[in-house]
Amino acid sequence: MREIQRILKPGGFFIATTDLFLDCQPFADRIANEWRQNVSVRRMVEESDLLLKSGLPCYLHGYPEFDAKEICRSKRNFLIVNDVMTQCLVLQKFGS
Repeated sequence: MREIQRILKPGGFFIATTDLFLDCQPFADRIANEWRQNVSVRRMVEESDLLLKSGLPCYLHGYPEFDAKEICRSKRNFLIVNDVMTQCLVLQKFGS
């Protein structure tokens, strides 16, 4: 994430996807599956020193607003394949 911040021009955007594994913590007991484990998107954003421009913190793991139970209740509203919900977020480098 630091390298992305370094190479972006001021005002530039970084569009990324991240997977949210519904068969791992905080949705299930196991820590990881065969692909990895859920990571804190908040930590990634904070370490990048970029601004979250698009992506709702209530759906992004690591943010205080994140609510795993609400995601489970509203699963029908998301595209989920094999217990994996792919999320898109847009980050922007400060400056003009």
